[in-house]
Amino acid sequence: LEHATNLIETSKREASEDSEVLETRLQQLQLELLQVQRDSDDQQHRQQEKERETTAALTSMKKQCETACEQRTAAQCERETATVERDTAVAERGIAVSESQALQLQIKDQHRQQQMHQDEAASKDLSPTLSPAAKALNE
Repeated sequence: LEHATNLIETSKREASEDSEVLETRLQQLQLELLQVQRDSDDQQHRQQEKERETTAALTSMKKQCETACEQRTAAQCERETATVERDTAVAERGIAVSESQALQLQIKDQHRQQQMHQDEAASKDLSPTLSPAAKALNE
């Protein structure tokens, strides 16, 4: 009976010690779990912050690209406008030269017509005088 009592006491003591060891181990595991959860939360927070920074950087780059594109487009429009204005000026100068040449031709034509009329008038004026002389020459 004493032996059985000693065995029971030893078993109780060992169970108590095992329980304390398990209790301590459980507390350690709980602390480790809390640390892992904190680390996970910190990692998730850093990841979210990186995502926000990346999104902000991408948004900024997109805006810069859009601005650069608008500037290129505006510059292209300005170049095209300058080309059209230059071509228009060349065409207007060509038109002015053509108009000037047409006016000069018109003036020359008027001079020729006046000269012809003057020649015709002179011819008529001289015709009566020349007719008797022409008849004499013909005879």
